[in-house]
Amino acid sequence: EEMVVKLLEEEVDLLEVSVVVLSKVKRGRQGDIVRQLLQGVVMTTGSCVRFSEVDRERYQVHGVVVHSGLQHMEAFTLSSKGQVVVREVLSKERLDLLREGKKSARLGGVDEVYRQLREAVEGGRNVLLSGPPGCGKSGLVARLADQTCVPLVSCNCSSLARPEPGEAEGALREVFSVAGRLAREGGVLLVLEGVE
Repeated sequence: EEMVVKLLEEEVDLLEVSVVVLSKVKRGRQGDIVRQLLQGVVMTTGSCVRFSEVDRERYQVHGVVVHSGLQHMEAFTLSSKGQVVVREVLSKERLDLLREGKKSARLGGVDEVYRQLREAVEGGRNVLLSGPPGCGKSGLVARLADQTCVPLVSCNCSSLARPEPGEAEGALREVFSVAGRLAREGGVLLVLEGVE
């Protein structure tokens, strides 16, 4: 026997969202674009809406996280004259790196070193970690990225070697370009591994 459950839904006139973009989109237009894309979509507070591939390509907006609507309703839609307030804008690249950071290793016996590392990084200082392979340097930085909600960009310097003159420098420049773009969005941890 099939059971059908009907959600009670109402229209809302104001919706607050975080927008996940694929590339730079003019801030003023994001609310209008998202409003257009959310018409007819049934949502709940805290839901994530991923737009169709066609819409993602056309508008360079991956999706949204819905922060507010109607707390007492199971579901709601945005009214035709409703407004969308953009709380924050995240790049999909940043979101993916933050998600990746959630897989950080748990390390024991490093609380004091971790505290010092965190204080240094939060104080805006650059840090050089040195030690033999396998001593936990990468795990320590991954834990820091996870707990501070800052994306981690890691580059093994030996992978930058290229056969043509100038190509290695170009590859390193690209790593710094990605890190710089993420830093402007709210911070980044850049790790250069295997520096000899």
